[in-house]
Amino acid sequence: MEVQRQEIIDFCEKSGLTIEKEFLEYASANEAFKPEFERLKAAVGNREVDKIVITELSKTNRNLNNFLEFNELLSLNNVELIGTRLEKVYEFKILHGRRS
Repeated sequence: MEVQRQEIIDFCEKSGLTIEKEFLEYASANEAFKPEFERLKAAVGNREVDKIVITELSKTNRNLNNFLEFNELLSLNNVELIGTRLEKVYEFKILHGRRS
């Protein structure tokens, strides 16, 4: 956990990002209830954050439906999800729509 935390701190410093809140989840991404992840989702919903920096996507959720719901929450609140282990910094957006 501390190695990942330091990786994020270093990434933010190099990228000129200020860390205003930390959410350190000790529960596995496979677990149904993750207290810190719930706190993070509440902060997104309350528009307390505009960027979330993680080491890799699997750290958010390993269930595709839950990940899509989380991504929709991010999109609705204009929050950028940034992964430190990607070659480029990506903004993850998934378009939601229906065929007519």
